[in-house]
Amino acid sequence: IMQTTYDDPDVILIKVKAEAAEYWESGSLIKNIAFMYKRMTGKDAESAEINETLELDK
Repeated sequence: IMQTTYDDPDVILIKVKAEAAEYWESGSLIKNIAFMYKRMTGKDAESAEINETLELDK
């Protein structure tokens, strides 16, 4: 992936603190098609329940 070593001066490390996470269900082709159809027709795509949001502990 990276053609470098840990002591390369151009490599930096960043720390990220997440407060929430969102994931998408990808197991159902029918749900994906329903979601896309609702988006294209201007209907409420939220009712497709294709994704969820999680609040993470601080």
